[in-house]
Amino acid sequence: MPAEPFHPSYGLSPQTHLDITRYLTPGAGSYGAQPAPTDDLVDALLRMRSQGLEDLVCRVGELIEARQQAGRESASAISRDLTYLENLIIDCYRHGQRATEDRTYVKLRLEQLRLHSEARQETVSCWRDTVLLAKELAELVQKAGEATQQERLLDGDGL
Repeated sequence: MPAEPFHPSYGLSPQTHLDITRYLTPGAGSYGAQPAPTDDLVDALLRMRSQGLEDLVCRVGELIEARQQAGRESASAISRDLTYLENLIIDCYRHGQRATEDRTYVKLRLEQLRLHSEARQETVSCWRDTVLLAKELAELVQKAGEATQQERLLDGDGL
C-alpha cells in the first residue's frame, strides 16, 4: 500500500498552498515562528542595505579627506619649525669661526635633519593611509553598486 502524502494528520491537502518564503527567513523553519516576509519588508531591507553602503562610502571619503588634511597640517607645522630652526642656525653663524666647533650649531643642525626625516615619514604615512582608505572605498563602491543593481532587479526595473 503506497503512502498517502496528503494524510490528514500531516495537515496537508491538495488545496494547501505552501509559502516557501517563510523558509527563506532565518529561524522560520518551525510553524508559527515568524510570519512570511512581505514585499515591503524585503524592499525596505534592500534599500537599507544599499543606503548603509552608500553612507559607508561617504564616511570613508570623509576619512580620506581628513587624513590628507592632517598630513597637510603636519607638513605645514614641520615647515614652520624648519624655518624657525634655519633662522636660529643663521643667528649662530660667526664669521671666521668654524661652525662645527659651536655645540649649539651642531645641535640645531641635528634637529634640522631630524625634522627633514620626520617630514619624509609623514609624507609616506599619509600616502600609505590614503591608499588603504582608497582601496576600502573602491570595495565599498563596488558593493554599493551591486546592492543597488540587486534592488533594481528585484523591483523589476531590469538592468
